[in-house]
Amino acid sequence: MRVALLLGSGNPSFGGVERHVIQLANGLIEGGHEAVVVMGHPCPVDAEHGLRTEAEQARVPVPDGRSFPRFARAALAEVRRRRPDVVHAHLTYALATGLLARARYRIPLVHTEHFLVRKSGDRGWRGLLGAALRGRADALIFVSRIVERECRVAGARPTRHVIYNGTIAPPRPACRRPSNRLLYVGRLEPDKRVEVILDVVRALHTEGYSADIVGTGSLQTRLQQSVADLVAAGAVRFHGWQQHVAPFLATAGALLQPAREGLGYAAIEAIAHGVPVLAPADSGAAEIIRLTGEGVVIDEDRRLDAWVAAARHLSALPDAAVELPGVFHLSHMLQATMAVYEGLRGEAPA
Repeated sequence: MRVALLLGSGNPSFGGVERHVIQLANGLIEGGHEAVVVMGHPCPVDAEHGLRTEAEQARVPVPDGRSFPRFARAALAEVRRRRPDVVHAHLTYALATGLLARARYRIPLVHTEHFLVRKSGDRGWRGLLGAALRGRADALIFVSRIVERECRVAGARPTRHVIYNGTIAPPRPACRRPSNRLLYVGRLEPDKRVEVILDVVRALHTEGYSADIVGTGSLQTRLQQSVADLVAAGAVRFHGWQQHVAPFLATAGALLQPAREGLGYAAIEAIAHGVPVLAPADSGAAEIIRLTGEGVVIDEDRRLDAWVAAARHLSALPDAAVELPGVFHLSHMLQATMAVYEGLRGEAPA
């Protein structure tokens, strides 16, 4: 099978969606299939970030408010040239382009919905347009049940599937280690609410708490300046983007995920390494916390004292063995996604 993975992103920093596409491409190749990644440049999907060299890549104009026609033309040209069996779209530009390819070349379309809160909002005409586009796909994949529940879809056409992001599970259950080192892994952008972690450390640093911030983004300089005194004291450490986060998980007492997200890889990997997670109740991360009991679900996530109390609670817990549920294993994600592809291959889109 040949699959075209369309990634309509102009994100200059590496994120969860980009990693998801890399894992799908690698899984296809390892399973004896072919994968081509059609992405918005400068989206960093390449060998440096783990993509196998056998995967074909095509970089097309950066998606932004003015460049969708250019992106669609270039991406459609790649689809026409490569003639995949299935197109798998990620993000809205890719979904719209995939629908054009579906209509023009009669190629089945799968779309993965990653986000619980969309940057463009889901109200007004944007929300109606997004719901209409999703409703025209042949299959929809949601990265968590809360995303499926809250994502607007116009019509009953697409089959719907919840397939959690997957990671490589440790060979044996991890052991939770009490520690006062807090961890954040992700982009440093307004929607991520990284300032919550910094406020928690400011409230607790006299008790020996500290934080490691792993990631880059537009807010990096501003965040560093806001806690310059804590940085100077060694209570907050900014590490930039890191390809491997296992060394940080090895010393962390808890991962804080303040944003209301569909389900990021950081939470899954943390629990796989025995690190409990703090996350808002209405988020995808809360699903894995409830399934494993590893972490604290914050009901009133706008209250700083709730985050502070949860951090204190986790640091006082005794050691415990933690086994990652099978639905969060990379092998399960790949098998379930392949089953969606196989169910559509050979079908002629209406």
